[in-house]
Amino acid sequence: MTRRKGKGWSMQKAAAMAWALAALVAVAVGHAGAPAAAGGEAPRVPLIYSTDLYPPHVDLDDHFDLAQVFAMPEFDVRAIILDVNGEVARAGRPAVEQMIALTGRRVPWALGLKSALAGPGDKALDQPAEFQAGVTLILKVLAEAAGPVTVLTTGSVRDVVAAFNRDPVLCREKIRGVYANIGSAVVGGGEYNVRLDAASYRALLASGLPVFWFPCLPEAHPGATFWRFDFGPMFEGDTVPAGLRCYFTYAMRKLDPRTFEPVAALADASLAAVRPKGPKEMWCTPSLLAAAGRKVYCVGPDQWVAAAAPPPGATEEKVFEFVPARVELDDAGKPTKVEYQAADANVTAFRRPDVERYGKAMNRCLLDLYRNFPVAGKAAEAKRPKGE
Repeated sequence: MTRRKGKGWSMQKAAAMAWALAALVAVAVGHAGAPAAAGGEAPRVPLIYSTDLYPPHVDLDDHFDLAQVFAMPEFDVRAIILDVNGEVARAGRPAVEQMIALTGRRVPWALGLKSALAGPGDKALDQPAEFQAGVTLILKVLAEAAGPVTVLTTGSVRDVVAAFNRDPVLCREKIRGVYANIGSAVVGGGEYNVRLDAASYRALLASGLPVFWFPCLPEAHPGATFWRFDFGPMFEGDTVPAGLRCYFTYAMRKLDPRTFEPVAALADASLAAVRPKGPKEMWCTPSLLAAAGRKVYCVGPDQWVAAAAPPPGATEEKVFEFVPARVELDDAGKPTKVEYQAADANVTAFRRPDVERYGKAMNRCLLDLYRNFPVAGKAAEAKRPKGE
């Protein structure tokens, strides 16, 4: 969820890559569009995850979000689409490799389209071949899936929309829901990801697909997802695994993958010893929790966890909820109408009844996820796969 544009990057032209590797996952539980459990057996949540993730980072929240995806074994991650926005040399391959090495989970990924769509109906077939792998992978995953697949985006929505434009029947049949972290919750409001590709955003809301809408701004609006993560505590002692601390420090220091190998960095003692302080602006945590089927439980005064089932003695607390809404956009992607509880709703919209309490709960829930991050043993650490 990149909030600002990068400045003055010296880039080299790079060829796109896509790996088709098997995904290893555990289980999931139904909530807010995720599949419902049947007969006590919790099903998996097949996921296509699209992220504007870069090294060096433009906004560090994308690295936090990727770690959250891998922290939740409920996700059967079928594909990661790197929303490159033309910046191929900075696509997020290093972070994906690090997550694969830390968890031992193999996930296929691909670079997305280079440029914004020419209009809402654009199939983007005229964009260069090296940028077609993302749309191709989305359609491949959907075609091969035995059942519905959840799609979650944290950048622009262009690759998902281009896939829909190429095969709307398949997308309507196989997409359970699109969890889109994009836009403003107020009439006339602008937002970075919308500016990247307003045509795609407009097309998504007009597609008829089940859209779960997570607007990013304004900060204090009850319909926006914005919060601040005080991440300092997770670097205290052994609060989270050392390899995960190295992953975050590597990103925070904007280390160059060409001179500091990303996977080797996960065992670097100097990185593990760094003690950075927060806070960091965040947006996408509730969408990932909801897509995984997790609910938020209060386990003590100002203490929360996000879990698939209630911990002993805990009570569920709806620090965020979902309501039907009608959202209409102008040509620039700015809302001309935002009506909650609308009879003619075109999205299911995020809402937070208590903005301050929501922020506190998200802090505790995310710290708990990282504290229990599933680091694989040395024997399971992935070697760098060969690109196709």
